[in-house]
Amino acid sequence: MWAIAQFSLLKMRESAFYLLMIVAALICVFTNTADPVSEQIAKGSLFSYAFSGDVRTTSIAMGSCVALIISILIASFYGSSEIPSDINTGVILVILSKPVGRFNYLLGKYIAIVLMGYAIFAFLQLVLFISSRFLGIGVIPYNSWEMAVRQFVPALILLPLIAVNITFSIMGGALGAMIFTALYLIFSIIIAFVPLTMAIFPEGMIPYLDEILFVAHYLFLNPLFYFHDTAAMGLPLTALVFYSLSTAAFFLLTSIYLLFTTDLNAAQ
Repeated sequence: MWAIAQFSLLKMRESAFYLLMIVAALICVFTNTADPVSEQIAKGSLFSYAFSGDVRTTSIAMGSCVALIISILIASFYGSSEIPSDINTGVILVILSKPVGRFNYLLGKYIAIVLMGYAIFAFLQLVLFISSRFLGIGVIPYNSWEMAVRQFVPALILLPLIAVNITFSIMGGALGAMIFTALYLIFSIIIAFVPLTMAIFPEGMIPYLDEILFVAHYLFLNPLFYFHDTAAMGLPLTALVFYSLSTAAFFLLTSIYLLFTTDLNAAQ
């Protein structure tokens, strides 16, 4: 498993990857001069309740949001092509001919992509810290532990999202995975705002709505959970970690089933 992960991470040593990181760092530093996310949401609007709770927490810097978007894009692009490439070239058959099962293969790929996504995000956060603390660029100084943790909480979404991306890559190949992942995120955002929309209607108007949404938010991620200010500490943060891990586990189990039922020789 670890050998598979290490082999997959070798692509991070390519010169194109370093150039991409430089461009991403410049974009994050530039966007970090904007107001934090919570300050750009109109107070008193319906959408403000998607991000605001009953406690006061530090804001999420705009640069951190851009860093997360970049991490998601790169991890999704890499995750979409990794397993389909191994299947199409027959590399997976060579790997599986060794004492490596399909479960360890898939888990190794998942770990590699997760490590890549978080490495990119951590690097961009380091750039934001240096630029804001020593160069005075950016509205968030990153000068407290609470503020640092607040920037990293939304990155928990990488855990289930990468699992979703791997599932789609096995189902539809590299191009299909990128398209379906994008559609999945769009539909997840729509589902996430359903409870806010239904809040304006009388309670109990739709029977079993809470139960339906509970199931829907496990099949379709709720991105709002990761940006809500109550998720920055204590029990809500613990629940968010459990939600992320359990959702990732669900899609990884689906991926394992698909990999076990896929004829790997058919692509040859």
